[in-house]
Amino acid sequence: MKYLKYYLIIGLAFSLINPVHAIDSTAGTAGMQFLKIGVGARQIAMGEASCAAGLDANTIYQNPAGLTSAGSQVILSQNQSFANIQEQTIAGSFQTKAGSFGASIQYLHMDSMTGYDVDAQGNPVKASDFTSYDMAVTLSYARVFGGIPIGINLKVLQEKLASYQANGAALDIGMTDKLMENLNFGFAVQNIGPAVTFISDTTPLPLNVKMGLAYNGLGNNLTVTADANKPIDDSLKACFGAEYRLNEVLSLRAGFNQKDGVDSWITAGIGMDISGWTLDYAYVPYGTLGDTHRLSIGTRFGK
Repeated sequence: MKYLKYYLIIGLAFSLINPVHAIDSTAGTAGMQFLKIGVGARQIAMGEASCAAGLDANTIYQNPAGLTSAGSQVILSQNQSFANIQEQTIAGSFQTKAGSFGASIQYLHMDSMTGYDVDAQGNPVKASDFTSYDMAVTLSYARVFGGIPIGINLKVLQEKLASYQANGAALDIGMTDKLMENLNFGFAVQNIGPAVTFISDTTPLPLNVKMGLAYNGLGNNLTVTADANKPIDDSLKACFGAEYRLNEVLSLRAGFNQKDGVDSWITAGIGMDISGWTLDYAYVPYGTLGDTHRLSIGTRFGK
């Protein structure tokens, strides 16, 4: 009976996602696809498997319930991706007597692109260059209710391509709980909200149901994590990660991430913690597309 609440929550979430999934079973058919991109070098290096871990302020992007254990900090992150695609994020978590608050901005952009049109004879002609970007602004709140940490995200979304623009709003909800000593459980539903329309095409948001486990051992120097993700427009995806703290300053990380594509790949990274400042790096190869590099720098404040 102890775990009945988990079965009820999970069953309800999958009953919500499966009917929508039946509309179109082709992968990548949801809108606002940038919301699937992982954030935070620490999380990325661990294969994005951090639903139950609450590692730092970037838990906003994995499970807002993790804010109850993330402490007070601000983190800046840079994603240098293939094809000159870049993403910058800032996330902050703040602990108060009324609960844990969070906020973040996610901004994805790329180099300007050459525009083309057709003339009266149907021949291609060069037009003005144009730009494209995606952005999400998130406000978060988490608190322990009845011994269970619960969190919520409210997100305002925007995509723009040349002069065309799409706007949307979404909700994330999540929870964590201690199953036994050193073993935590996490569960979240991400990107709940109405469909968005871009020009004349209307698509659902990339709804995702996720759950995970996080184990801490060796005097809390070792963290091992595992997540399962069920997107609205793709099959079930698995993620695994590990972090080993060599000393007070240096941590080594590695992971396996099946979430972002048809092929699985290994992730790796390193972290440093010096006088309340953190510096994290993650390396993720994307095969023929190229390699990506993530860098996060953060600072803690308060108690």
